[in-house]
Amino acid sequence: MWPRGLVSRAFRLGGSFLPEFRTRKAPNFKSHATFATESDAKAVEMMDGHGVIGSYAKALYMAAKDAKNVEKVMGDLENLTQSMTKCEELAVFIANPCLRSATKVDFLRKDIATLGIPAMQKETLNCLEMLFEQRRSGDFQKLAQLFETIYMATKGKVRCVAHSAVELSSKQKSDLEEALKKRLGGSVQPTVDYKINPSLMGGLVVRIGDQVIDASVATKLDRMHTQLSQGA
Repeated sequence: MWPRGLVSRAFRLGGSFLPEFRTRKAPNFKSHATFATESDAKAVEMMDGHGVIGSYAKALYMAAKDAKNVEKVMGDLENLTQSMTKCEELAVFIANPCLRSATKVDFLRKDIATLGIPAMQKETLNCLEMLFEQRRSGDFQKLAQLFETIYMATKGKVRCVAHSAVELSSKQKSDLEEALKKRLGGSVQPTVDYKINPSLMGGLVVRIGDQVIDASVATKLDRMHTQLSQGA
């Protein structure tokens, strides 16, 4: 749990419930040096179709790359994401659009250790401050996900999430991973997270990056119901 009193302290630090709204320029990634490897360039290009948050993820990766601390920035985002998942109070605090950005950044800079999270990198804090000031706090999870996409792509990997109604056997997991390798062309290594979702009733729902393959029984039944309703 988030230590008692930190929320009220954070709000007191902010002084006002009105959002802080200062004009800031969009992330500038053109000023950075050219990439050392082709994989870096290709990974960053993947963000071109992801709008403003894709630009934030791209700029953060390039800044981290210049500072030679990509691994630590990835760790910052993972730690904060995990803490927000475990602590709803923290998630609400970060996502609150009416809380001043300075209040949030002050907490992340000075009090984040109370959650067992190591001090964040300068690049991470600067990016989050800009995100908060642009009133895009609710997009943090997307930012973290897109940064991870770049990070893994530079290593020739892609994050996949497989949802099933029951736990898959070792053989089923092995077969799925082999099928994913073939689908990805063999040049990209899938890293699969397995999650159980009884509401699927059977079958699988697999997310490969931004692509979702839904072969669940629940979805098939929904489609059948829709078809029958339309034919009635």
